Order: sequence, then C-alpha cells, then structure tokens
Amino acid sequence: MPVTDQIYIISGLRGTGKTILFSSLIKDFRQMDDWIVIQLKTYDDMPEYDRMLASASYSKMWTEMSALDKKVCRAIAATDGGKVKDIRNTVSLSCYSFQ
Repeated sequence: MPVTDQIYIISGLRGTGKTILFSSLIKDFRQMDDWIVIQLKTYDDMPEYDRMLASASYSKMWTEMSALDKKVCRAIAATDGGKVKDIRNTVSLSCYSFQ
C-alpha cells in the first residue's frame, strides 16, 4: 500500500460510531508490519510518544538496511568532518560504487 500525505478527519454527532470506527482502524493498523500505532491519552504523554516513535523508527530503519548501508552509516558517524572521500576510504569503496 503506497504511503500518501493525506489527512482524514472523522467527525459526527455523539453516538454515531466515531470511536468504534477509530478503534477498528487502530486494531487493523496494529496488525500491519509497515505501521507503528501509539495510543496517546493526554497531552502529558507527548514526551513518551516522542521517545517511543524515535525508538521504533530507528529500529525499523536499522533492521531494513543492508550490511553495506550500516557500514556506511557507522563510517559517517566515525568520520571527522563528513568528507565523502574519508567515508569512502573508511568503508573501502571506490568512487564509482559510492553514489
């Protein structure tokens, strides 16, 4: 399913099923591998939400990276100044394979 930049608003009178619909959507999204569902109760939960989202995002990205991508990321973090030539030398790649 392609990701889109669309926003949906669920609105309606009291008792028309908004919460039931939303609960059903949450249940369905939790079963999908490409969705992360975090349920907030109050505004006070935002710092915890930020931590959970950062952790889940980092974990998902890192597990889907190739071994070479991980090696390049480590080299970027370890290379002072971030020059491409230095990063390329750290991971032993030719200038033609590092694009």
